[in-house]
Amino acid sequence: MKYLYNVDIVTPDALVRTGSVLYNEKIISVGKPCPDGAEKIDGQGMTLWPGLIDIHTHGFGGRDTMDGGSAVAETAKQLPRYGVTAFLPTTVTAPPQAVRDALDGVKAAMSQGEGAQVLGAHLEGPFLEKTRKGAHDERFLCPPSAQWLDIIKGCVKIVTLAPELDGAEEFTRECARSGIRVSIGHTNASYELCEQAVSWGASSFTHIFNAMSPQTHRQPGAAGAALMLDCFAELICDNIHVVPAVQKMAFRLKPAQLILITDSVMAAGLPDGDFTLGTVSGTVKDGAARLPDGTLAGSVLTMNKAVQNFLQSTGAAPWQAARFAAENPASLLGLQKGRIQVGYDADFVLFDRDFQAKLTVSRGDAIYGGL
Repeated sequence: MKYLYNVDIVTPDALVRTGSVLYNEKIISVGKPCPDGAEKIDGQGMTLWPGLIDIHTHGFGGRDTMDGGSAVAETAKQLPRYGVTAFLPTTVTAPPQAVRDALDGVKAAMSQGEGAQVLGAHLEGPFLEKTRKGAHDERFLCPPSAQWLDIIKGCVKIVTLAPELDGAEEFTRECARSGIRVSIGHTNASYELCEQAVSWGASSFTHIFNAMSPQTHRQPGAAGAALMLDCFAELICDNIHVVPAVQKMAFRLKPAQLILITDSVMAAGLPDGDFTLGTVSGTVKDGAARLPDGTLAGSVLTMNKAVQNFLQSTGAAPWQAARFAAENPASLLGLQKGRIQVGYDADFVLFDRDFQAKLTVSRGDAIYGGL
């Protein structure tokens, strides 16, 4: 057992000053005296957050999910530096065999166990509407089909889907029956069609406001549906995809169901320059990743910065940001993670005042830093 003390703790509903946590693989107690025999760790007055969970990241530090298991494993080793304890490597639209190979790589990385936990994959593409494709390669877009279900079962945890595509209803229903979450995204769907998709079993929206029909005063669109329906909604808080004022609006309209993501590409963690995303290429300049035509192609955001930006943009309390960066992604996936609470996985990160991770712990083991 380990006993981490002298820390401010971001609990599910408060910031507890000068607290303590006793843990092994699970959290045993919070705020209790240290038992005999436990290893004591002085948190030096820093703030303990639940481990951050990124359910939408294409890559990091020169590695891309589409490059296979070794690339995913290297990403897993890098992300704890930014407070991430678990993540979903995310694919992009590509030839079917390339997607199969990428998913095989994710499966291989899931069993390696070093660094942040690989929870499975997020399949973003090829089931996207071409006018809202964003940076995805239009040549390989296609409607969902039963054949794809055989490919994704056992590895994919989330599928991004445009509900207007042929076969979307049956595909969504079958995913829901199989425990695969369907996220509405890259879509031109109306508000009403999004409502229908939720009734089929869709449970979230992919990067709200981006690559979806916008909200207007006569046509609420997918963006309006994401704000108003009883679903989770991903939010990219890099202040580029979604500016601070709109982050604040989303928080006010959806105060309990946002999920902070990075949508990071392989260029994250590197200096500005050229990068690839599946079959397309782009350039990072001034912190924005774009294709040659100016289309945003993911981000170079890290999860610790996403949390910091969100707090600054919205005035949210730390426990609210923790819900969006840890608890909600865990809840979406049905995992007992994302809360500093007895019985939950001992996944947490110790941040200093500048949101730099000094200690990251996954299932009781330090995976970055030390005190």
